[in-house]
Amino acid sequence: LMLGVLKGQPVPFVPFLKANLKIEADFINHKQILLSGFWHNTYVSESSTAFGVNKKRYDNIMNKGGYVLVDLGLNMRYKYLRFNVGVRNLLDSLYATWQTYYIDDQPERAMYMPAFGRNYYAELKWEF
Repeated sequence: LMLGVLKGQPVPFVPFLKANLKIEADFINHKQILLSGFWHNTYVSESSTAFGVNKKRYDNIMNKGGYVLVDLGLNMRYKYLRFNVGVRNLLDSLYATWQTYYIDDQPERAMYMPAFGRNYYAELKWEF
């Protein structure tokens, strides 16, 4: 691994831009009862997976064009009981959390780790 060929270049795996917008609202806010909701939207731009081998630089783009994540949820509290439900990655965006390319005597081979698609959650907590 040769890091000198990457000097002065963007940091690999770090997107140029990450923008977040989160909106929260309380629907019911009483002494012992709280019902709230949220909408969280995130845009993450593409990033480079640049690396150096034998004084040669290899550039690859990860998540070309970037991706958008949307999360929605409801939170309820009644005295010591909390209940949360929601959906993460509502748009079922496909993106990689990590990727690399192997360079050898074979054609380039990509290896990447995809992120979770749309998923749902429910959580029940008792505070004491």
